[in-house]
Amino acid sequence: MRVHQVRMVLAMGLWLGCTDKPTDTSTEDTSGGDTAGAPDTGTDCGSDLGTVTGTVMQDDLWDELEAEIAPGARVFAQVPGDDLPIETLADSAGLFTLPLPAGTWSLAAATADLRCVSGSNPSVTVTACGTQAVSLTIDTCTRDGDTGED
Repeated sequence: MRVHQVRMVLAMGLWLGCTDKPTDTSTEDTSGGDTAGAPDTGTDCGSDLGTVTGTVMQDDLWDELEAEIAPGARVFAQVPGDDLPIETLADSAGLFTLPLPAGTWSLAAATADLRCVSGSNPSVTVTACGTQAVSLTIDTCTRDGDTGED
């Protein structure tokens, strides 16, 4: 299977695992202890996944105007030290949602052609059932594949 297909299968599996699952709201004691009448805190959503949501903006490096939304930007999440990032696309408003397993992830964004990338890549800690909001800015570009290095 090609790498792109493997990434898609992994991302789809993560997305499917992020559906709401029923939680037990009964107060029946099945452990034999005396907890009758104790309320369910509802903190277990039944998933090991959390969600990172956000906006991707792009600085116009040749103009002093404010950053603009980056429709169709590629957003990458990667566990530090892992070679395989998980990728999603921002929508036409530059918004993205990415379900991820709990843990610490490094985030990055790029234009569709990968010529411009985010220079500052934040780390986020994803918790099961939690949501983290981030803003990514694409601010480093090359010209026709030229990185400016000799």
